[in-house]
Amino acid sequence: MATTDAQPRCSFCGKGADEVHRLVVGVDAAICDDCVRLASDAVQEADVTEPDNPL
Repeated sequence: MATTDAQPRCSFCGKGADEVHRLVVGVDAAICDDCVRLASDAVQEADVTEPDNPL
């Protein structure tokens, strides 16, 4: 039988709500402020290193 954790957890790193500063919870997923920051940095870095492709 699977155990259920009443505390929401980040879907990316697995940290619980009590381990992070902020946790954004959706219907099927959650993301913590640390993972948002990492994802934002990755997108910004990709914008700098990858040339724009016009549509």
